Amino acid sequence: MGRPLLRFKDVCKHDLRLAEFNPNTWEVLAQDCAAWRHSVKEGALRAETKARAETKARAETKARAEATIKRAARKERQRRLPLKNPAFESLKSLLTLMC
Repeated sequence: MGRPLLRFKDVCKHDLRLAEFNPNTWEVLAQDCAAWRHSVKEGALRAETKARAETKARAETKARAEATIKRAARKERQRRLPLKNPAFESLKSLLTLMC
């Protein structure tokens, strides 16, 4: 059940796309070893920076959603609070009966 397992080739293509390489033309760039190493390091840095930014944005969105839920729950609790304290009202009625 579920999706099929990824092949090694598919994983490599995915990683190349994350590093912003064209999977169809990377072999031309790889022929020059020094240029390839430089490009791979820059691509990995770009991919890592992008992943960190996405993670941070996701965490901020989640925090905003949680704050909204907490704020709504707090308002709901305040709305349900009785205006008069029942214990105080019963004590007040007992005092009026005694007097």
